[in-house]
Amino acid sequence: MLQRAHAVCMTSTISQRELRNDSGAIMCALDLGEVFLEPLPFDAAAVRAYGLVDAATRAQEREPRGARVVDPLIAATALANDLPPFTRNPDDFDHLGGVGLAVRTV
Repeated sequence: MLQRAHAVCMTSTISQRELRNDSGAIMCALDLGEVFLEPLPFDAAAVRAYGLVDAATRAQEREPRGARVVDPLIAATALANDLPPFTRNPDDFDHLGGVGLAVRTV
């Protein structure tokens, strides 16, 4: 008998918006993936986690600008849900290991 493993993939609505601003290839993949992706809300737990992310960011004298302004929101959502964010730019999150964020590079 064959057993099938089922994986649940989640993204935040913020990261979905960030991907929509990128290349057409990423948008196409996102459209295909939305069938399997369940967006995570930016809820009260994420707001509390944002405080930790913001404090760690300020402690390193970083200030997200431009497209990176949503990175702290993505990090807070991931932290609140005990999930690792997957990114092509791990340097954007390298200062957040101290708050328990384990980033994965794709």
